[in-house]
Amino acid sequence: MEAAEASPGSEAPPDFAFASDEEQRRYVEALTGETPGVASKDDGRQGLGGCTGESRMVLFGANRAPKSPAIDVRATAESEYARDADLHAKLTSWSACLQKADYPRLTDPEDAARYAQYFHYPAGLKPGGAVPSGGPWPRDEALKREIALAAIDASCADKTDLRAAQEHAWSKGLNVALSQHEAQVFGYRDAMTTALKRGQQAL
Repeated sequence: MEAAEASPGSEAPPDFAFASDEEQRRYVEALTGETPGVASKDDGRQGLGGCTGESRMVLFGANRAPKSPAIDVRATAESEYARDADLHAKLTSWSACLQKADYPRLTDPEDAARYAQYFHYPAGLKPGGAVPSGGPWPRDEALKREIALAAIDASCADKTDLRAAQEHAWSKGLNVALSQHEAQVFGYRDAMTTALKRGQQAL
C-alpha cells in the first residue's frame, strides 16, 4: 500500500496500514523472525532472526551490536555545563537585567522562551516557572509582547556576555565528556568501521 502525496492545501495522506493482520504478521516475521504480540527475544546480539538477524550476523558476527556513546557523552557534557560557575554568574546577571525591565525571575533563555509561549496560549497544566499575568492575548498583541521580550533578552545577553559564557561552558563540558568516554568513542568508531567493511564485502 502506497500513501499518496499531499498537494498544497490538501489533507495529509492517511498513515500507512497493512491490508490485514495476517499481512502484518508475515512482514514482521520475515523482518525479525518474531511474531507480533509475543515478547521479543532481542538482546542486541542475535536474538532476532529474519532479515534483521542475518544483517546483524554479517556486520557483527556473534557479538552484541555496540552501543553508541553519544548519549553518555552528551549527558556528561550537560552535567559539566550545568556546574560551570562562570555561566551561573552570567545567568544570574542576565536574569537581574530582565527583572529591571519588569519581567519575573527567569532562570535562563529557555525559561524565557517558555514564558513567551504563554503570551499566545493558555497556561493550562503549565510546567514550573512564571506565567504572564493576563494572558493569553490576541495574536497581534501576543506577537508584540514576544518580540519585546526577545529584544530585552538579547540586550541583556549582550550586556552580561552570556552567549560567550554559554559557548565556553559547553565547549569545556564537551571536552571533559570526550576525555572521560574516549575509549568508548574510539571503540565504537572501530566497531562501526569494521561493520561497514563487512557490509560492503557482503554486497
